[in-house]
Amino acid sequence: MDQSEPVEASTGVLPLRLRIDTDTANLAPVRRAIERLATSLRFDERTTADIGLCVNEAMANVIRHAYGGAS
Repeated sequence: MDQSEPVEASTGVLPLRLRIDTDTANLAPVRRAIERLATSLRFDERTTADIGLCVNEAMANVIRHAYGGAS
């Protein structure tokens, strides 16, 4: 993870910008940041969870397929 801009930065404020390494350890913090943003934008609980899941799965696929699991 880039230390100059941690995963928890900028949540709840548009635009949300995150700079992370392609490491599966970053999936959960990014998902939480996305879910906090969705909540701040007044998405309901189910939609917020769905958005978090979609982002989580997309990131996992990028790490797995584009980078071959490498950081």
